[in-house]
Amino acid sequence: MPVKSSSLPESPSVPTVSIGIPVYNSGELIRDCLEDVLAQTFQDFQILIYDNASTDQTGEIAREFAKKDPRISYVRQVENKGAVQNFVDVLNAADAKYFMWHADDDRLSPNFLEAMVEILNANSNADLAVGAVHSFNHIKDELKEASFPTPWSKIQLATSIRQLLGSRASWFYGLWRSEYLRQRFNYLTAAYPRIIGFDHLLLFLPIIEGRVVGSNQGVFYQFRGAKVVEPSRSANTRLKSKKPELQEKVQAKLADRSKFRKACLADLGRSHLPAWQRAIAFPFVIAHADRCSHSTARKLVHINFCIAQMSLLNFFKKPMGR
Repeated sequence: MPVKSSSLPESPSVPTVSIGIPVYNSGELIRDCLEDVLAQTFQDFQILIYDNASTDQTGEIAREFAKKDPRISYVRQVENKGAVQNFVDVLNAADAKYFMWHADDDRLSPNFLEAMVEILNANSNADLAVGAVHSFNHIKDELKEASFPTPWSKIQLATSIRQLLGSRASWFYGLWRSEYLRQRFNYLTAAYPRIIGFDHLLLFLPIIEGRVVGSNQGVFYQFRGAKVVEPSRSANTRLKSKKPELQEKVQAKLADRSKFRKACLADLGRSHLPAWQRAIAFPFVIAHADRCSHSTARKLVHINFCIAQMSLLNFFKKPMGR
């Protein structure tokens, strides 16, 4: 059993939002991470820090914050349980209506929680709220800004497919209805314990069923990459000598792509969409699966992705019933 060094205060009221922060050796990041969350304009939340048996100063810093703010709970795992189980544990510990995971190296606009809570409260049929995504790549020194996709049509299926083709893996860190997320996440971890693109797979069903809403008023900031050392000539020579090994990796990636595609199609079959809507969605699901599963034929996938987008737009521009 995990050992708790701090517990949440006894209170007759349950906070609106639980923020789960799974960490491991996050000593250099956790202080800024917690200060970022505590600066939110929406303050009715609890923070659950689940430490996967860190060996640095993560625990010391987390305990420092927990002593100052009763909304913060710090739990240290007795041993490293693996990243996935740590995510599961912090989710299952949450008791608020809404839940979100938060990575130690991501940041939020000050109004992120406020905007996401507002839009979820206004849409009772939605189970996930996401914001705009601003992604900074340290390696390329570039910033990409992705807004939440605007609807192409008043028809829900068109909106869902538009969201699917424009979805971001970082929507995983949006604001979820806790009970829905718990059921969805626990099902997928049991059904697909090892699959590439798990974050996209988690998002697939709520997107295709029209359970995702968004607001560009809140921004999720994602930071990628690290310092890269250019390989020497001798290193390039060694890479050429490993050609058979690289070929095996390519084959493994293709197998992962096939597995991810099958998982998406299985979810499509499990969805509440009627058969005719599933048939319309089928080619777009294939395009989405290829886009998300890191295919080696990136340019071809991108072309097919663009064709799928244009086909969808043209289809829903036509009058229905013909």
